[in-house]
Amino acid sequence: MLSRAELALQTKQEVYCPVITSRVQYLKQLGSVVSNITEITGGNKWWVIGGIARDAIIGNRNFSFVDCYNQTRDTDILLSTGCAAKAPEIRSLKTQIPLGVRFHNFIEVSASEATLCFGRIKKPVSPDLFDTQIVQLGDVPFPTLPALTLQHIYLIDGKMRPKDFQNCFTFSRYIFEMGLSKDEEKYRVFHNFLRERDTQFNFTKILMNMVRKYRNSPLHSLLPFTHPKLYPLVECVWHRLSF
Repeated sequence: MLSRAELALQTKQEVYCPVITSRVQYLKQLGSVVSNITEITGGNKWWVIGGIARDAIIGNRNFSFVDCYNQTRDTDILLSTGCAAKAPEIRSLKTQIPLGVRFHNFIEVSASEATLCFGRIKKPVSPDLFDTQIVQLGDVPFPTLPALTLQHIYLIDGKMRPKDFQNCFTFSRYIFEMGLSKDEEKYRVFHNFLRERDTQFNFTKILMNMVRKYRNSPLHSLLPFTHPKLYPLVECVWHRLSF
């Protein structure tokens, strides 16, 4: 099984995809991705999270299939611990949709328990907050999580861009109007986790910022984290200082 360091460092699909030019084309590719992941994971739980799941839940038929950079919109996938080792295989799928495949940096979900984690911070979460829900975008059904769970993952998943605030506001308004916010008390652990993560000095925070900056630098294309001469060093530092 892949180590936590390897899974954390390898989250994005390392391919450049041709830009999709229509919703019909996007949905066709999404349907293929869902079918392939379902087969690869072999019955273990996995979920579509992020913006695509949000659009499906609120029934946004006019969803955008490109991002703010006019590139094909990515799809984020969360894997349970039972299929975490399948991340590289899923990431290598031949698809025009960029995949963010993760055995999540902050969340571990097994068959019987769930945990919010960051470095040495571990917060148990009620497993029922990660019950699978089947939603549909266009004519493509896929598994996702309850709306409130998606919202809270959205809030703990790193820095938010300007458009993220608007998307989060729209989603929060939908949750309120549908009467789902009555369950907010169940998610107090997410707020406690976020407060503790952001106020404590934590080497994991430093390492993840370094990873993000390096991944976005020109040097990463020449010497990626997965390079056999670089990765053992990175993994050693990651484990000693964080995990």
